[in-house]
Amino acid sequence: MNFNFPLTIRKQNDEIVFQLNQFCERATKNYPSLASEHGECFFLLWIKEGKGKCVIDGVDFPFDDNTFFSFIPNRTFAIYPDGEVKGTSIYFHSDFYCMGSHVKELSNGNGIMFSKLYSSSVLNLSDEVVSDFFYFENKITEEMCRPESLAKGNVLIAYLKLFLITIARIRLEQLQKNAKDIMIPETLLKLEEEIELNFRKIHSPSDYASKLHITPKSLNKLVKKHYNKTLTQVIQERIIIEAKKELNDSNKPIKNIAFDLGFNDAFYFSRLFKKKLRVSPENYRTEKFKMLSL
Repeated sequence: MNFNFPLTIRKQNDEIVFQLNQFCERATKNYPSLASEHGECFFLLWIKEGKGKCVIDGVDFPFDDNTFFSFIPNRTFAIYPDGEVKGTSIYFHSDFYCMGSHVKELSNGNGIMFSKLYSSSVLNLSDEVVSDFFYFENKITEEMCRPESLAKGNVLIAYLKLFLITIARIRLEQLQKNAKDIMIPETLLKLEEEIELNFRKIHSPSDYASKLHITPKSLNKLVKKHYNKTLTQVIQERIIIEAKKELNDSNKPIKNIAFDLGFNDAFYFSRLFKKKLRVSPENYRTEKFKMLSL
């Protein structure tokens, strides 16, 4: 069967939230920074055939047949083929699949897949894994091309999640075999743990600095270096991730979600949510429901 690539799902405002594409490149291909005004974007690149190099934020990564790249938000990259290169790419937005709400199961608690503290992942695929990848690619393609498919969004998310778990397992195995892999600074590991434990009740950067026995200025400098964001932004983004999860997975009233996340004023919570995502919690919930009902 012939498919018309790229296969795309869009929101009502025409923003792409999921896209699967098969490509054949012979010339340099530049990819813009994975950024969105309304959330985070992720990109998976599977080089099936061909040789060349991928330049990620100015660093060269050679590739050949069956090399896989996963790109975290705010990364720029380019493909420089040595001849013809064939492959498949998957782009998805956090409004389609919320990585944050599933980060622990995809990362073994250590940021293996998409942690902001890690560089983009580069994986070499075995024949067995390649077979699995073809299976997931075919299933996603079939589902996207199925006319008037019931709950298409939910089915695609299920396949994408299985695909990401497979990638995370491979990454973990490679990390265990390679002691020279990137290490996370101990202070940021502890910060990540403290935010995960306390983001529902502690929103102040200075309180986290106190817990880590470091000055707020020094902690913010460290966070800025590795996250390219302020500590306030990191804390607020964790809150927003949880808010989105609650809006996606529950029927709780907005005021109850706000209270559970440490806001005594539901209006302030809604204002923060809208500032970050350019949409109110109420409209976000409605739009998400419509998208998953495709």
